[in-house]
Amino acid sequence: MTAWRALLLLWAGLACTGLAAPGPVRADIAVAQPALADAAAHMTGLGLAFPQAPLTPAEPSAFARSDGAILELVDLRFLLARLAAQTGAKDHDVLIAAQPDGASKALLLRGGHVSLLALAALAQSGPAAAYVQAGPQGVTLTRPLAIWSDAGLGLVDGDRLVLDRAAGSFLINFGALNLIGAGITGTPGTNPRAPMFRPFALSTGAGQVAVQDSRLSDLGFGASGLFGGLTIAPTGLATDPTPVLIRASRFSDVLRLTLLRTEQSRIADTEFTRTALLLSGTRHSRITGNQFDAAAQNQTLRISAGFSDVVITANSFAALGTTAIAAQDGTGLQIIANQIEGQLQNGLTLDRVACAHVASNLIAGNGANGIALRNSAQVTVSGNALLGNDAAGLYLRDQAAGATMAVAGNVIAGNGVGLRGASTGALTLSDNQMQGQFPRLFSGDLAQQTVAWLNGTDPATPPAPAPASAPAPACLTGEAG
Repeated sequence: MTAWRALLLLWAGLACTGLAAPGPVRADIAVAQPALADAAAHMTGLGLAFPQAPLTPAEPSAFARSDGAILELVDLRFLLARLAAQTGAKDHDVLIAAQPDGASKALLLRGGHVSLLALAALAQSGPAAAYVQAGPQGVTLTRPLAIWSDAGLGLVDGDRLVLDRAAGSFLINFGALNLIGAGITGTPGTNPRAPMFRPFALSTGAGQVAVQDSRLSDLGFGASGLFGGLTIAPTGLATDPTPVLIRASRFSDVLRLTLLRTEQSRIADTEFTRTALLLSGTRHSRITGNQFDAAAQNQTLRISAGFSDVVITANSFAALGTTAIAAQDGTGLQIIANQIEGQLQNGLTLDRVACAHVASNLIAGNGANGIALRNSAQVTVSGNALLGNDAAGLYLRDQAAGATMAVAGNVIAGNGVGLRGASTGALTLSDNQMQGQFPRLFSGDLAQQTVAWLNGTDPATPPAPAPASAPAPACLTGEAG
C-alpha cells in the first residue's frame, strides 16, 4: 500500500483497503461501470458525491438500403484531389507511397445504399472483383474505397470490413457509414512501401457516421487527426451536420478517434484501449460512461481549438499517459464524476479555458499535479477528491488578475503539497478538507493561506462528512455575473 493511501485510511477511518487498481479489460460492453462503482464507494466514504452517468439509449438506424448502387474503379488521384479540397493534402504522400507498384485505382461506391455483403456482390459482377473478397474473416478490401455523397454502406449483425494494410487500403466516406453490431479492422503486419501507413476511416464533407455495439481495431497513423483511425470532420456545405453517435463499442489499437467541428455528438459506454480521443472545435458534445485503458497517446482525451459546451462525466481513465484530460482554448466545459489515476504527469489540465466546472472527480496517484489550471477564468473546482498526487493536488498558474476561481468542498490529502500557486488571480477557498494533507498545505503564492487555514481548523480532528461545495459558475448556468 502506498504511503498516501495509508495516510488517507488512517485519517478517514475507511474500512476499505485503498483505491483499487484498474481491473482487467472485460470482453463485454459498458466496461467502465465496475471501476466507477469502486470509485463511487471511495467518494462516498469521503463524504463526497459521485453522480452516475446519464443513460445514453440506443438509437434506431437511419440507414436504409436503396437500389441503383454502382461500384466502380476510378483514378486514385481523383479521390485524393477531392479529399484535398475538403481537408488539405497533409500525409497524402504516405497514402500514395503505400499503394502497390502500378496500382492507380480506387473503389467508388455511388448511387445507392448497400449492406457490406451487397457491396461484395456488386464487386463480383464488375471490374472490382479482384479487390473485394468475401471470406470467413469478413469482406477484405485491397484497394481504397470511397463512399460518394449519394451513397451509403451499412454494416450489421457481425459484419466485418477488413482493410488490407500491405495493399494500402483505406476508407473515405462522403455519404453514410453505419455500424450496428459490426466491425472495421486493419490487417496485421506492415506496408512494405510505407511502414508507417495503417488503414483508417475518414468521414468528411456532408458524410454521416453512427457506430453502435461495434468494434474498430488496428487503424490509424500520422501526427494529424485526419488519418488517425476513425475521423469525423464535416466540411464544405455541412453547416448543420448530423450529430455523431458512438455508443457501447470498443476501439482497440486505433491511434485516435477524432471529431472535428462536430455538433451535438455523443460518445458513450465505450472502451478505448490504446486509443486516444481528440475533439477539436466541437460544440455541445457529451462524453459519458467510457473507459480509457492503455493509452496510445500522451494525452488520452484532448479538447481544443475553440470548443464550447462540452460535458465529460462518469468516465474511467486507467490509461497510463502523461495526462488523462487536457482542455485548451474553449469555453463551457464540465468535468464531473470521473476517475483519473496513475497518469505520468497531471491528471487534468486546463489551459485558456474561459468557463469550467470541475466537480466530484476522483483524481489520485498521478505523477505531477492532480489538477493544473493555467490562464483560465470563471472556474469552480468543487467536491473533488485530490489524493496522493506527487506534486500539488491543485496547481494554479498564470491567471489574469481578474480571473475568478472558486475552490470549495474538496478533499485534499497525501499530495506533495495541497495547493500551489503562481499568479493565481482572484481565488476563493472555502470548506476544503485538508487534514490528511498536513503539514504540506500551501506553497508558492498561496503559502500565506497556511496561517488562515491553521487558525480555522484543528489538524488532528477529522472533518465532518459531506463538505459544502461550490455551484457551477454563472457562465454555465446562464445567470448574470
